[in-house]
Amino acid sequence: MNEDKYAYVKDLLFKHKYKLHFTEEDEKKLLKLWDAYWKKRRGTSRSDPVVLVASILWVYSSSNLLWEHDKNWAQKSLAELFSLRQKTIGNTASEIKKLLKIEFCDDRFCRKEIAEENPLKQMVMLESGFILPRENATEKGLPFTPLEETKED
Repeated sequence: MNEDKYAYVKDLLFKHKYKLHFTEEDEKKLLKLWDAYWKKRRGTSRSDPVVLVASILWVYSSSNLLWEHDKNWAQKSLAELFSLRQKTIGNTASEIKKLLKIEFCDDRFCRKEIAEENPLKQMVMLESGFILPRENATEKGLPFTPLEETKED
């Protein structure tokens, strides 16, 4: 039964790829997001498959800011596409983000161009612990270390 649900959600996830204009990178990242969620939930989920699909699409859309340029990726459009309430999608998407610890510009689930634009990647830490843009530290010849994600991040 669990494997059937996994496959059903996966198929449903890609059913609307032409309407949402998926790229090959989108397909890979969405599958990675679904696999990570499924693995973390250990194959069990109380959520309806349609709710899961809409929520996963919304997590991906909001992480990559896709809804800003294509209204098909907006939460309202996804709700209409799947005949769901926006609040249902939002609540489940929040649970997914919390479970997977998805942060702003998360390299795991963001398109390459979004991950590269992450403003935190341009920041460095001085020996004193002060954080500033890399170019300022380089201009002044200050010794620094790049910011790295810690276990708490």
